[in-house]
Amino acid sequence: MKGDHIKGSPFPVTVKLPVQKLGTPIKTIGGVKGPWGVAVKEKGEMVVTEWDGDCVSVFSPSRKKIRSFGTRGSGKGQFKHPRGVAVDDEGNILVADGENSRIQKFTAEGQFLAA
Repeated sequence: MKGDHIKGSPFPVTVKLPVQKLGTPIKTIGGVKGPWGVAVKEKGEMVVTEWDGDCVSVFSPSRKKIRSFGTRGSGKGQFKHPRGVAVDDEGNILVADGENSRIQKFTAEGQFLAA
């Protein structure tokens, strides 16, 4: 400990220097208001919940926004701080609607299906 051997310790400790460079920078998507959840669809499209924007946005693999859906509220297709997101086997989008305490289901195009 602090450079001294601890007598009787059976645990070897390897100390490594901190990483100085992480390599290739991560590319980001601009214009997203408070991204929270991310899911990747079969063709590489990214589905992102926007916590501050109260919507869901879908991006192409090249990071271009394809569409957004949802507004602030508690009605069908509306959100209050959406959080998690998933895509089912049929391509439907499932969104955890945080402050409305529900899961909403949408088509791949963003049409409301169920809550």
